[in-house]
Amino acid sequence: SLRLPGPLAATRAAAITAAALERRRAGIAAAEAAPPPDPALVFETAYADPPAGLADDLAELRRILGR
Repeated sequence: SLRLPGPLAATRAAAITAAALERRRAGIAAAEAAPPPDPALVFETAYADPPAGLADDLAELRRILGR
């Protein structure tokens, strides 16, 4: 819990805590509303020189995910 000195400490701490919780809730809601990432991003950025068969692996992952 947040501890602040002074006579308004409890009020300030409660306000700060409430604001932080609201920001967290808003961030979670935004993340949940975002479309799922394209799995190709991992395949396209993980290797400078992709190994043979990587395209097949991506195709299999897309098949599994239904994309």
